[in-house]
Amino acid sequence: AEIMKTLKVGLWISGRKRILAGLVALIALLMVGGSFVLGERGTKEPEEAGLAIRVASVDRGEFREELEFPGTVESGAMATLSGRMAGDVESILVQEGQVVQEGDVLLELDQSALVARRDSARASLARLESQIGYLEGEISGFRADSALAGKVETLEDALRYAREELGTMEVLYAEGAVSESVRDKAAQQVDQLELQLGEVQSSLRTSYDQLVQERTATGHQLEELQAGIREIEVSLEAAQVRAPFDGRVRAIMVEVGDLASAGKPLLQLDRQGPAVASVMVPGEDLGRIREGMAVRGGEDGNVQGQVRQVAASVNPQTRLGRVEVELEGAGEYLLGDSITVGIVLEERADALIIPRQALRSLGGKNLVYVVNEGRVIENEVRVGETHRDLVEIVDGLDEGDQVAVSGLNELYDGALVQVFPEERA
Repeated sequence: AEIMKTLKVGLWISGRKRILAGLVALIALLMVGGSFVLGERGTKEPEEAGLAIRVASVDRGEFREELEFPGTVESGAMATLSGRMAGDVESILVQEGQVVQEGDVLLELDQSALVARRDSARASLARLESQIGYLEGEISGFRADSALAGKVETLEDALRYAREELGTMEVLYAEGAVSESVRDKAAQQVDQLELQLGEVQSSLRTSYDQLVQERTATGHQLEELQAGIREIEVSLEAAQVRAPFDGRVRAIMVEVGDLASAGKPLLQLDRQGPAVASVMVPGEDLGRIREGMAVRGGEDGNVQGQVRQVAASVNPQTRLGRVEVELEGAGEYLLGDSITVGIVLEERADALIIPRQALRSLGGKNLVYVVNEGRVIENEVRVGETHRDLVEIVDGLDEGDQVAVSGLNELYDGALVQVFPEERA
């Protein structure tokens, strides 16, 4: 039993020693490994991470100095159309907003009375024209067809014969071959024939003159009637209200059946073509704007135009002056719409340009940060004009420079940076 007890104790001690030895070996191994790991880490150089930024390239391009204002779209020209005569509105041939062409009939007044007068006058005109034709025929054939004209010819022949007879009698009387009474009888015959011929010729002239006078009077009646018909046709034309130019109907101010007196407004028509925007400009800028300056309108500047009129003074209460600009390509804008208007004061085709967010104002200086081999160089720049999100650089940068456009408040001269690859120019 003692021997067995001794053996068990020996075995326990022996086993314990082996466990302890194993633990010691494990601790030693861990210490050696840890020392190796710590030693390896201790030999690495520390890395300093730069600030992540975005950059933009300094480019050359067209730069515009603009004054930008809100404006209101107006019509280039608007006409209020009125009636030129009194009458009931018979028909309205257009609708508000409809596009019309010059000369299109927009509205008609009642024309029935005028049409009746015109038709009656035309019938009278036809009768007069027929009568004039008859009279002209009578005049042209008067000598050939008139009985008086035939009588004149007969008397002229008889008078010619009687005068020859009288001449013979005069010779015979002088020779004593005939008596004085025979000679006197021949002379009386000539006198009678001359008297008769004069009377017939007078009657002939009177008849002819009467025909001519009747033709003249009828001609005057014809002219008066023609003038009357022209007046009626003018009135008929006035009964139709036509578009004076290509345009769009803004407003219809009457209804069918209304009485339209002369001068009463009937419709309003806006001229088609370039729209006009009215812009109210502060007095300090008004003096810089000139007629003919280029204009760009709309959110994307896709509406082109020019300054058409500049007010000579400002409103004493608002200190604003009105500038009227003409716009091409503003068809999507309705009258009364708001539109952003940029008035171009100057254009430069070869300016250095950077984004506005690349500029930092610090201590009264304009600074930019130029990226160079992982660091930034703080440059003071001289700026020109600013247009929307772009700034013109007059001095301090070169074309192609890469400038930071983010994290400017955390940058300083010489700061380490990391550039986002997708933003590098």
